Amino acid sequence: DAINAEVAEGANDEGKIFVCSYCVVENALALRSRDWTFFRDLFAEAADGALFFIPDTTHRLWPELAGVAKDAGLRFATPHLRCGKAGWHFVAFKDAGHPGDRYYNTAICRDLLERFKADNAAHLNRLERGWKRESRKIKGSK
Repeated sequence: DAINAEVAEGANDEGKIFVCSYCVVENALALRSRDWTFFRDLFAEAADGALFFIPDTTHRLWPELAGVAKDAGLRFATPHLRCGKAGWHFVAFKDAGHPGDRYYNTAICRDLLERFKADNAAHLNRLERGWKRESRKIKGSK
């Protein structure tokens, strides 16, 4: 796509900070159908030292994005910043000198990603059973 090429073209400048704010969940179907190509290309083209901050409304897609980041050799974390209901966001750092496997192979990371996978499976199960939000969510409610 043209937008992917435009983003990738500017990605190789040193010291870039990329913010993909609240767009992963909205585009989940398209990202999955294209095997996360947008992020694969962005991570591959980004210069060493690039930082990626990806806040979103849910943590359920972070295991998939973590796999893409791991494939690209990025270090990543899922900090709990308590912004939104879940509060878990995704941060990745491209550092050729320190590949991402160190964090990914920790028990804390694996346990957290497994929890996120389970939350996603439960959500998909609810959708398959026909769950739908009956009215607009009221800000601040659970």
